[in-house]
Amino acid sequence: MSLMLDDEVALGNDIGYKSFIIAIERVLKQFESSTEWVDLITNLVKVKKTIEIYKQFHSIPKRITLSKRLAQCLHPALPSGVHLKALEVYETIFQIIDKRHLQRDIILYSYGLFSLLSDAALPVKPILLTLYETYFLPLGEALNPILTGFLVGLFSALEEGADYYNRVIILLDNLANRIDEFYFYTCIWSAINFVSTVRYSAITFILNHFDKRKNMKVQIYLIGLSRDTMVSAVCICLHDSRDSLAQRSILDFLLICLPIHRKLLTKANMIKIINGTFHILLQRDMALNRRIYTWYFDTNQLNNDITSEQHLINDLVDSSSYFVTHTREILIESLKSSLQAISMKPLLTIVKSDNNDKQPMTNIIDSLPSSTWTLTKLIRVLIILIDKPDVGPNIIESIFMNYSLLVYEQVYHPAKNLTSINIQHENSYSETLKTFNMLLDTLEPYFVWELLTKIFDIVLNQQEDNNCITAGSTIEQICGVIDMLLDIFSLENPLDTQSEHLSRMLYRLIEVMNNNIEKLTSNQITLCVELLLKIFKNIIPTNKNHSLSIFRCSFNQQYETFDNYLTDYHIEDNNEHINFIDNEYSADIYNKLLRTDNISQLENQNLIVEQENLNDIEQLLRQMTRKVEKQLDKINNPLLDKKQSRLSTKTMLESMNNIEKSIELYKKFFHHFIITYLIDQKQVLMNDKFQSIYSIIQNKTNDNLLTIFNRYRQLNEFQLKLNDNVDHYITAFENCCKILTEFCCFPIQSSLNDQSFPSKGIND
Repeated sequence: MSLMLDDEVALGNDIGYKSFIIAIERVLKQFESSTEWVDLITNLVKVKKTIEIYKQFHSIPKRITLSKRLAQCLHPALPSGVHLKALEVYETIFQIIDKRHLQRDIILYSYGLFSLLSDAALPVKPILLTLYETYFLPLGEALNPILTGFLVGLFSALEEGADYYNRVIILLDNLANRIDEFYFYTCIWSAINFVSTVRYSAITFILNHFDKRKNMKVQIYLIGLSRDTMVSAVCICLHDSRDSLAQRSILDFLLICLPIHRKLLTKANMIKIINGTFHILLQRDMALNRRIYTWYFDTNQLNNDITSEQHLINDLVDSSSYFVTHTREILIESLKSSLQAISMKPLLTIVKSDNNDKQPMTNIIDSLPSSTWTLTKLIRVLIILIDKPDVGPNIIESIFMNYSLLVYEQVYHPAKNLTSINIQHENSYSETLKTFNMLLDTLEPYFVWELLTKIFDIVLNQQEDNNCITAGSTIEQICGVIDMLLDIFSLENPLDTQSEHLSRMLYRLIEVMNNNIEKLTSNQITLCVELLLKIFKNIIPTNKNHSLSIFRCSFNQQYETFDNYLTDYHIEDNNEHINFIDNEYSADIYNKLLRTDNISQLENQNLIVEQENLNDIEQLLRQMTRKVEKQLDKINNPLLDKKQSRLSTKTMLESMNNIEKSIELYKKFFHHFIITYLIDQKQVLMNDKFQSIYSIIQNKTNDNLLTIFNRYRQLNEFQLKLNDNVDHYITAFENCCKILTEFCCFPIQSSLNDQSFPSKGIND
């Protein structure tokens, strides 16, 4: 498209204008042969003189090429002398052309001018600012096409205490007064979005123009025309860990202008912003984190909105109630949205190659630039959040299953089924499992088991999940998660702690299964019964020694030495035995965490593996230290040790009581399972048949008994008829029998009220 106006077309026939075109072309051609910066000054002088000779023409020919050469002369690497001479040419052009032509060509002439201010030398800045004030500012709305670039140039040079700071601020204020305020702030947010160097100064400018005496709804223009643009800019600032000043200022903006209770943004936009605050929490910057929690719990803003009459009624508005009312739901949704994004990009995708070998391959989602979240980071975020007393109890129940399910599906289950894995994914699995273990350490075991039991009950009974604690999980997934947590907790918690909570869980699971057996499929029954057996084995001690570290497989010898050391000094109580259960997964997956049986014999000498093993050694030493401290505490506090011993005895008796009740309830479940899925109930009840034969026997002599039984056997009177689909339940039946056998071998107490320890033998 031609840039020539009608008057330029008319000037094309003017001999003088033709001479102007030829002269300017000749001068511009000389720029191509310039080799030194001195040559540039010479050429700029010639350009200025040429324009002045033909100043009767208000339209400059060859202005695209001319603007390009002038912009090149404003390069920051060139000396200030070249910059000053180029600005003289700009001023000459602006003096000759009228306002109409400047409005038309403003995009061309601004190309080099806007980027100069931040890098210009002190003698150059006042001249450049004069050009802005004299020729650009009067254009008003005509600046709209180049306003974002203009603001980038101004904010880049805006630094408190610097020369000409006040002059730039005045220029910005005058610019805001001449342009639609909504459009003006939209361009500011666009500048923040795309240029990192302007973020702090631009946000500070916005904060300085917010009137705290007025409501944000009256000053909504500060958000701009596009809320999506503003939200995008806010999120970018929150993610910019290299600029803590920008992070601090944007958090101040959220506190002052966008308190959560205002609901000025959509739910989706608030989720994006809160996800951005998660990145800052991971930085562990106390000043920034304090601002985030103030935003989460802020009551000052809420109190400011309450009228004097309402303030008397609602005199006490604490931070906890504010969080529950305004922040809790959106915070949980933010965590879930991040987890959902992670669930779409698993750590590892297994594909089959041409030789049918399973090989790990990078997931295609890893190439997407949309998110920098990893599962490990999200677990760390939750650990940080639940460390706050007002946050943890209010969110953990609604989010725990989402985390556990994702860890199970992306880490535990894939690692359990892999026979070999490359070092990159091994490190990913190891780091995620360790971090998840840290999360579990912050939670009470009773909470975890009771919550999972509650979820199992809700899902199986198909109850309404008002608090969304089930995470949309199925019975199969719940069993998988419990199985995973049994492996993790069995390595970290004392046996009495496991017995206390797992025995209750065992009873509740059997109770729920028994009450809803018709809703279970054959596969679900199989999984549930296998889970019951694993829970039972976690409660009942075995003969194997238990270690308190997850690295027990790789450091078995070190633990034996350490335990012997404790035994030699009589630190261990002779009656205290800590055991662990058979755990095929633990032996498999945690052997993968450390690829060496001896610290001096590393399989891989690269730096990554070395660092990983150092971290594992550090973790091992921490576990040892805790164990020593525990035993020393027993020595220094014998009374406390006796009290704990009595509590342990009471706990064990309660656990035994729960197990016995579980066994009795399981017998009912077993009977219920058989008559529901195996035996055809259309037959006459077996009890009635036995009553019939019993009445016959009473009237017969012993000589005729054999004849009677043979007759009934030939008539198949007592042959059981099975259901047609009984083959589907063979595996489930075998597992039911297996756990029934285990239960039958359990040492039953002579009385539930007996306060002594149960016998280790099997009572008749």
